Amino acid sequence: MPDWPPFMDPRDLAPGDLTPPVGLPSGIELCLVESPADPLFEQAYQLLEAEFSRSNEIETREVLMDRMSWQADPSDQEGFVMGYQLLLLKVAGEIAAVRDHSAIVSQGEVTVHLSHVLVLPRWRRSGLATILRTLPISFAKSVAARSGAPDAPITLICEMDLYEPQSSSNQIRRSSYAKAGFLSIPTGHGYIQPDFRSQSLIDLDPNGPRPVELDLLFRRVCHEHETEISRAELLVHISRVYRMYSLNLPPESMKASLAWLEDFRTVSQEFYPLIPPTATL
Repeated sequence: MPDWPPFMDPRDLAPGDLTPPVGLPSGIELCLVESPADPLFEQAYQLLEAEFSRSNEIETREVLMDRMSWQADPSDQEGFVMGYQLLLLKVAGEIAAVRDHSAIVSQGEVTVHLSHVLVLPRWRRSGLATILRTLPISFAKSVAARSGAPDAPITLICEMDLYEPQSSSNQIRRSSYAKAGFLSIPTGHGYIQPDFRSQSLIDLDPNGPRPVELDLLFRRVCHEHETEISRAELLVHISRVYRMYSLNLPPESMKASLAWLEDFRTVSQEFYPLIPPTATL
């Protein structure tokens, strides 16, 4: 029976992910990309760009390079401590998967934004996706410890394509996240991801910025059984994510997102059900 690789803390696994799958490859190598000068940065970015650029869901190379320079210093970011991590998994020396994520610490809590995850076709359904969903927790713990809040509660947030019951790929992704302890607020809340294009491209577009409406999935680590979330908590997490975006993206691209957030503050609904990602209300 295979076992999880030693670089992963099994205590961070979701209840549905505790047992390694039979097809988990051996000898998985974790490669952390700590500088844009690392040749792996360009390899990782090209893989992510090829996968996500068609849907305008990948930031520019320069934005990710800038995030890699973040320092865990609250005085530099108005009380927010942020860290960014880009990593690859290799099997037998071959790149098998890529992911990146940001940890945002404020007021003694951590919101982890799961940006992009890509398992290359040969390695899909082998267990690598589970590893990629789990590693951000250990990173969040390290950023929280550097900020002076080692026991901070951790919430993982994933932006996902809107619910499409007729799309097999959409349902497969949602099923895997459901197994990993993620829940979703119902489709239709209006959350939008900013336009990731450069300012020059936005300026050339007669329609201006093109934000992307997405669903939000949550895993509240150690509280996966809770099936309700308050609007106040939603506002905190989304505000942190938008704060993270605002540090690197052109101001014009943030306008629609920030306007939606202000409107959301005035919504009368105080609590939202958290439902399986494969369900709809």
